[in-house]
Amino acid sequence: MDERRMEMMTKELSLTPDQVTSIKGIEADSRKQSMALREDTSVAQDQKREKMMAIREASQAKVRALLNDDQKTKFDAMEARMRERMRNGRGPGGPGGDGPPPAQQ
Repeated sequence: MDERRMEMMTKELSLTPDQVTSIKGIEADSRKQSMALREDTSVAQDQKREKMMAIREASQAKVRALLNDDQKTKFDAMEARMRERMRNGRGPGGPGGDGPPPAQQ
């Protein structure tokens, strides 16, 4: 998870410092698993996709377990918005997405 997304989650969900620390650990572990899977040449591409989805779902479940009921509702809404943006081709860096700002000239 990039810093900008972590900042957005912290603000929107009113995360405590302990929650932020825990979520960063969950995300670091998820990223480590994903990187290892990408480098594994013995796994077929379609299997990698399935395993990546499983890693993501497990990560989200761990994050949800740290949240109170109000935060879970907000987290679910955030995730739904992100899925919708990705579905519409406006994910991070895509047209209309939250990609990097244009270079200053």
